[in-house]
Amino acid sequence: MEAAAVVTVNTDNDVVDGDTSSVAGINADPGPDAVTSLREAIEAVNNDAAGSYIYFDSALNGVSIKPQSVLPTLVVAD
Repeated sequence: MEAAAVVTVNTDNDVVDGDTSSVAGINADPGPDAVTSLREAIEAVNNDAAGSYIYFDSALNGVSIKPQSVLPTLVVAD
């Protein structure tokens, strides 16, 4: 069985400047800011196979993430 793909949100910024084609893509190329936003994580997980997970870096504990616009719908696998 293949291990689930994991992407970690590590910024409260709402930007998309990395490779959101897949979880592997955003992990390898988070963009010039070198961090992964919640929006990027959702886009990458939605573009990836079922079984992907979004984690949050512990540095964001207590931090509010304030999207600049409506976030994409998170597609949940059965």
